[in-house]
Amino acid sequence: FIELCDGFGEGNADVLEWAGIAGAAESGKESQQQRYRIFDSKKMKDATSNYACLDQNVRFFNTYNYTLYAPNNGAMDKAFAQGLPRWTDIRAMFEKYAEGADETEEVSPEEQADKDKALAMIMTIRDFIRYHFQTMALYADNKLEGVASGETVKFQTMSSDELGVALELSISGGNGVINITDASGATHVIDANDQSKVSNKMTRDYWFDGTTINTSSFCAIHELAEPLNSNASGSYAKQYSSKAAQAKAVKKFQKEINL
Repeated sequence: FIELCDGFGEGNADVLEWAGIAGAAESGKESQQQRYRIFDSKKMKDATSNYACLDQNVRFFNTYNYTLYAPNNGAMDKAFAQGLPRWTDIRAMFEKYAEGADETEEVSPEEQADKDKALAMIMTIRDFIRYHFQTMALYADNKLEGVASGETVKFQTMSSDELGVALELSISGGNGVINITDASGATHVIDANDQSKVSNKMTRDYWFDGTTINTSSFCAIHELAEPLNSNASGSYAKQYSSKAAQAKAVKKFQKEINL
């Protein structure tokens, strides 16, 4: 999961640029690639300076509390088997055209089709990652905060649809358990008594302005053995495999970068 997140970093800058996510920034603004990173060590303060952090902060945390349902390696293998793209697949598409490419040449219809598909695959990865981050920290305790006994409550994730509406998870539980039902209808169980998995870990991100704390955010972390899926069909490939899906992804990207 961490490797998937790190794919939005500088190591894939050439692939992101080719797919249409610009690395160059307008004066006084962060680049599209910077805005799409999951983890980063700096964040723009103003046109000439940045906030700093201790290590790597989650870029989209914003002075609030969150939950990360972190898929373990087994869960990631299942996600890839269900069609989640790998960065190596996207890079292979890029490398078909990278060697000997001339920036002055007109992009062929074949390459443009691959660019659109690559962007849709990247958006699928981004949505997958952000769907595992939930606004509001929840701990598997005797009682879940904001969830009454026997009740199911919807919580927003950091992923959104093409209209910008946050996707949700259905949450219930108590007595040391969190039940998470995703868009595919699958229910995932966090059990604080299960010593074989990580649960109820508290983390905190700080952004510093010099030696002063500017902002901070909290996050609860729980390990998942199965990935969350934001697709009712259960297939991640539906987000990028068809021309219609690719067009929707391109439109969503264009809307996000213009916000």
